[in-house]
Amino acid sequence: MRNHGWKFLSGAGILLVIVLFAGCGLFMSLGTEDDVTITVTRLERVTDRASDGSTDSKYLVFTKSETFENTDAPLHGKFNSSDLYARLEEGKTYRCKVNGLRVPLFSTYRNLLECEPV
Repeated sequence: MRNHGWKFLSGAGILLVIVLFAGCGLFMSLGTEDDVTITVTRLERVTDRASDGSTDSKYLVFTKSETFENTDAPLHGKFNSSDLYARLEEGKTYRCKVNGLRVPLFSTYRNLLECEPV
């Protein structure tokens, strides 16, 4: 009888951890929007190849003060990261809507959602 109690508590604990991680991810995506003005110093496309042969790429946008990523953001209705990247030019200034947090430990960057030339 006691084993059933521990199994329930273990399952409930795992479920709680999953809910907390999902909540943190949702907060990082929806709860951290900001408007910034940036001047692009460098643009770069980074591609990672997985062990199964598939590739995953993202666009990095460098400024003097911060590096941003430009990836699709389904929760924000953004599916045009390649088009946005193609419109950005080094040396030009843009007003951008961004979301997310910069966490160097995990190599995460704030994501560019929209950019308009200034």
